[in-house]
Amino acid sequence: MKITRETEDELVLESQPWLVGLFMIVLIVGTFGVGLNMILSEGDWNGLFLMGAGLSTGGLCFAFLVERTQIWADRRSDTLAYRRQTVFRKTEDRVALSSVLAADVESRRSKNGSVNRLTILIKDDAVGKVAIGSVWVSGGGPARAARAINRWLGVETHPSFPFRI
Repeated sequence: MKITRETEDELVLESQPWLVGLFMIVLIVGTFGVGLNMILSEGDWNGLFLMGAGLSTGGLCFAFLVERTQIWADRRSDTLAYRRQTVFRKTEDRVALSSVLAADVESRRSKNGSVNRLTILIKDDAVGKVAIGSVWVSGGGPARAARAINRWLGVETHPSFPFRI
């Protein structure tokens, strides 16, 4: 995630998968073009099957795999929101910003030995911890997001929770 806006009253972190979306579009157009070429130049009507398979498979992959995510924090409205948007759905989870003590990263090791991470919020209510997002990733994005949120909140560490970022 990258910081797109950071002011005293507002923090916005976004992830827009342009490269994945562009790759999927190239895959769809390329498959369609090969199928069309098979029909027009060779008279092979199996190209129609290739065109349909490319459009349907590529289109479904684009619709479900390309997801825009955003973390939006606003002091004026006392809100921290996590938004996800694909072609078919748009969801938003909100928490009261005043109940957020800090952000941290939760880690777990997968079966193949790689470490996956998820950004979490540490809250001062009975819930305690709330995940921001639903996908565990292996990169440094969750740590960058947690550091940006903590810097914006003016928090270095919280005595009741050991930070691992």
